Amino acid sequence: MGEIDEFSELEKELTENTEQIKLELQHNEDDFEYIEKGFKNRNFLHNSYKISIIIFGIGLIISLFFIITFKESSSGIWGDAMADGYRMALNLFCTFCF
Repeated sequence: MGEIDEFSELEKELTENTEQIKLELQHNEDDFEYIEKGFKNRNFLHNSYKISIIIFGIGLIISLFFIITFKESSSGIWGDAMADGYRMALNLFCTFCF
């Protein structure tokens, strides 16, 4: 009888350990899915950020060309100031983003 009781106790302990391991594996899978979702969202935001920087840069370049032509067609200090301001903005954009 002693061996049967010992065997049933070992079987019970093994079953409990198996259930505990299953729960831990399920918890790890949930953590992995959460991390994976966060990575996908971060990757999407990173791509959106790059696209917005490119669009902003294209807008600055186009406006710079318009300001240069405006400076050539207008006389006075305001045309020079606007052209210099856009040149500085474009220079800062190119320095920090490329």
